[in-house]
Amino acid sequence: MRGLNRVYYLRLEIKDLEEEIKAIPDVSGMNYSGMPHSTGVSDPTFNLVQKREKLIAKLNRKKDRLIDELERVEDILETIKDDEIRTMARMRFIKNMKWEDIGEVVHLDRTVCSKKV
Repeated sequence: MRGLNRVYYLRLEIKDLEEEIKAIPDVSGMNYSGMPHSTGVSDPTFNLVQKREKLIAKLNRKKDRLIDELERVEDILETIKDDEIRTMARMRFIKNMKWEDIGEVVHLDRTVCSKKV
């Protein structure tokens, strides 16, 4: 079961990236004709657009990696013969459920679930 928690951490990274992207205003489609232009070297609007685009590209790479990781985890879980254990493992490693919640679904204590998996 080693390495199956990668899905959990990838989802956390994706969530963080999505929040970062939301915090940057989307100024890429705005019309700036007639606006005064900066004579300095730095253009704050361009910098925002560039940063946002880099984060979006990074987010898309993470999402692609998540899909690959989910397929890998599914392949591993399919090798588990016991239906009960496979179901609990899928809840934990695919759906990112807490052991307490898994225990409620399968009517077992959380510690029993984690030990079985």
